[in-house]
Amino acid sequence: MERYKAFAFLLIPHIISCVLFFAYNKLLSKNQAIDSLTEKQVVALAIVTLTLVIIYIIAILLWVDKYYGRYAREIKSILQEMDDDNS
Repeated sequence: MERYKAFAFLLIPHIISCVLFFAYNKLLSKNQAIDSLTEKQVVALAIVTLTLVIIYIIAILLWVDKYYGRYAREIKSILQEMDDDNS
């Protein structure tokens, strides 16, 4: 279960770069440079990026728990039973 979470967290820089490339592409389509962004637009871009990253993290935690949590809990209980039998 932790491997899925770790892999998903490794994709966070990819998400950030995709958001920034999308914003850059929008600027290029309007024939503008990055220097033409106002301070409010830069702050808005940072807020959008952070919001997407937070949503992604929450989604990954819920997804992994939904699909693998039940099986992980079953394995944990079986290992505890085996450990109790050996002691």
